Amino acid sequence: MGFVRLPQSKKEREDFGALVSSVMAFSRAELERAGVRVDLDLQADLPDVWADESQLRQALLNLVRNAMEAMPGGGTLALRVSVNGVGDVELEVSDSGPGIPADVVNKVFDPFFTTKEKGTGLGLALVQQIVTEHGGRIEVAMERLGAVGTSFVLTLPRAPDEAPRSTASRDLVASAAVGLFADAVEK
Repeated sequence: MGFVRLPQSKKEREDFGALVSSVMAFSRAELERAGVRVDLDLQADLPDVWADESQLRQALLNLVRNAMEAMPGGGTLALRVSVNGVGDVELEVSDSGPGIPADVVNKVFDPFFTTKEKGTGLGLALVQQIVTEHGGRIEVAMERLGAVGTSFVLTLPRAPDEAPRSTASRDLVASAAVGLFADAVEK
């Protein structure tokens, strides 16, 4: 029932690229066990977003886990973080699973709607609620329907320039840098 009432958000200026990197580092072992290869593309010099870090982390984890579950035999999870034409930060999360049938695509954000045998139908509804409360939007990339896989595009407004950066965001930047360094050393 957390979907009905999210805790009051504590928005601060956050480094969204570092947050995405941190979530992917956290999910790395689970994705590897599932045979999912990750392709992460972070645009340089992304603007910060005005966000509650823990709520966005929860939304990102839901998207990543949904994508992983859509590829039970493994596959590719691609994440691209960039700035769109109006200066907002955009995250595209794409999987190489079977895709969403056209007859249910308009229901995927409805609470309690699921196509999964053991799903609750709250994951994407919660993601949409979090993103909307952050002044953003999430949508299924319609141009990909009918193709293999599913692609969600999450858009968040940039943080006001005068907003101070959160302590958590500074820590995320440092941990993301360590994670990226570790990945480079492994290769």
